[in-house]
Amino acid sequence: MLSIISTIECPQCKDEAIEHYYCNRGERTLACKHCGYNISEKQKITKGMKEYKINDENGFGVWCIHKKDGTSHYSMYGQWIVPEEVERFKTKLEMPDTDRDKSFFVTYKHSTFFVSYGMLPENFLEIYTQLLKTHKPAQKL
Repeated sequence: MLSIISTIECPQCKDEAIEHYYCNRGERTLACKHCGYNISEKQKITKGMKEYKINDENGFGVWCIHKKDGTSHYSMYGQWIVPEEVERFKTKLEMPDTDRDKSFFVTYKHSTFFVSYGMLPENFLEIYTQLLKTHKPAQKL
């Protein structure tokens, strides 16, 4: 079961809340530990829904740096992401030509995407599967 976990703003208290989206079921849950706000909703899955086959052999995450000129740089990982890579992402994020609002950092573990930074584009799964077809995740030495 593929899912995406991210931190978003609570619609009630505006503090951090955890959103869990189960892609195959179209179910979304949101829970705020600060004010207790909790919601669970299910989207109707239509016949136009695409199937994505992603497993642990397909990498451990990806980060994307979007530039203000409209270009993007993606980096995929074939092993656990080490702290040095997180720092590398942060350094690139601070560059003046980076569009921080469109950049993101996501790890993948146990069939779940964990959003560490940014907001994922609606077509994130399409982007990820396309990257898998064209680029092999980088292997650490």
